[in-house]
Amino acid sequence: MNNLLQKLGSDLKETDRKTENVTARYAVFYKLRMDGAKLAVISRLSGYHHSTIIHGVTQFKNLLDSKDKLAVEYWDMIKHDEYKVVTTINGIAI
Repeated sequence: MNNLLQKLGSDLKETDRKTENVTARYAVFYKLRMDGAKLAVISRLSGYHHSTIIHGVTQFKNLLDSKDKLAVEYWDMIKHDEYKVVTTINGIAI
């Protein structure tokens, strides 16, 4: 997850409301969700509440639909990255 944020020039530890950082976080949430990651996994990885993840995914989709310049730029940078979220339950990777 941090690799994707670094690619966008952001850091997960930056919790400010700067447009660039918020859009980068939302882009990563969206990417992980589109790759099949469950909300609980993204929440655990990012440290954000699952409702924040839902909000971020929805907002980023809306930004892409409205052709927001920054959102489109960020999406173009990460959309083809292969990123698998692997977690374990009782020692079994899923």
